[in-house]
Amino acid sequence: MRHAARAALLAFMAFVALSSPAAVAAQEDGASLRRRLDALALVPASDQAPDPPLRAPAPDLPASPAVEPDPPSVGAGPWILIGFGGASAVAAGVLFGWMAADFETVESASAVAWDGEVREAWERAPQLSVAGAVTASVAGLAVLAGALWLAIGPPDAGELSLGPGGLAWRVAF
Repeated sequence: MRHAARAALLAFMAFVALSSPAAVAAQEDGASLRRRLDALALVPASDQAPDPPLRAPAPDLPASPAVEPDPPSVGAGPWILIGFGGASAVAAGVLFGWMAADFETVESASAVAWDGEVREAWERAPQLSVAGAVTASVAGLAVLAGALWLAIGPPDAGELSLGPGGLAWRVAF
């Protein structure tokens, strides 16, 4: 028997010895159970499988100096937001530049040449203005959110929640 199996058998025998007679009788005939357990416990050691070799105790190592773990990092999230904000700002600049070119086309056209390209520029300029303003707003909010995330630190340092009453920001200093 292996060492663990023998220990389990001895533990079960102790349990049976401490159990009430009714509990032993409920499992099987008490005398029969005790005979079987005694027979298992008395198997000669030569008939048993050898116990696994014991490991040598680990050598005593000098205590290492206490090292403080690095504080939790905010990760890549804020940098992704800031990068997205920067890309959105570039897109807003392109939209505003296109809008300015359309306004220049309309302003430089004579009163007679209001067909084709000038009319398209006149109709497209307000749409580009709105698209540029929305894109610039998204860019600004993304950069602001990324900067706040960097300033707040790891998620456990502050809490931002949105509820029926509005936006709440709790920060622990």
